[in-house]
Amino acid sequence: MRNSKLITFLFPFISLIILTECNKPKEESQQGESKQEEQLSLPLNLKIGYWGPDVQYPPIGLVIEDELGLVVVGKESEFLFNNDTVLVEKIKRIGFDKFRIVAEIEDKKGELFYIECVQNDLSTSTNNLRVTTWNSIDVIEADSLRWVDSSDISHR
Repeated sequence: MRNSKLITFLFPFISLIILTECNKPKEESQQGESKQEEQLSLPLNLKIGYWGPDVQYPPIGLVIEDELGLVVVGKESEFLFNNDTVLVEKIKRIGFDKFRIVAEIEDKKGELFYIECVQNDLSTSTNNLRVTTWNSIDVIEADSLRWVDSSDISHR
């Protein structure tokens, strides 16, 4: 009788210890991911994410998200350029400085475009971002940006 009370008393504590120990490696790997995201602190409250099959099927891949987690630039995003629609196939690399982000994208036709996101200064607009599409890297002063290749960003 006394042993059964002791086991009943110790069982929850032992279970808690086992669960805590099992979750430690997962927490440590998540901390490593967040450290990498901190190193890539982007302007305009934007962040780099990866939408794999665990988030959406079919997977989108590398994305730029706003503070609410909505995709600003990613696969299947549409942008206008010269009265034509540019449909993003993938983000090849991302450049940024203190005031803007530029995504070098490949469209469905295999052409390169540059999606530039800056703070929207128009007082009449409700959008926080002004997004511009360019077809030449020369227009965006790319030398002043820190570039991160899509292959250098870890996938979750």
